Amino acid sequence: MEAAALIFQSIGQFINLYLLLLFIRVLLSWFPNVNWMNQPFAALSQITDPYLN
Repeated sequence: MEAAALIFQSIGQFINLYLLLLFIRVLLSWFPNVNWMNQPFAALSQITDPYLN
């Protein structure tokens, strides 16, 4: 039972982290001068674009 709780807790933490990254990506999309080819913006774009597209 503890293993299942640990797995569900880990999945929940991953989802919370992904939602935070999505929120940051959406906020940064309001700034037209952000160069999405430079790091760390390129990594953020690669992680979040599959969901946003």
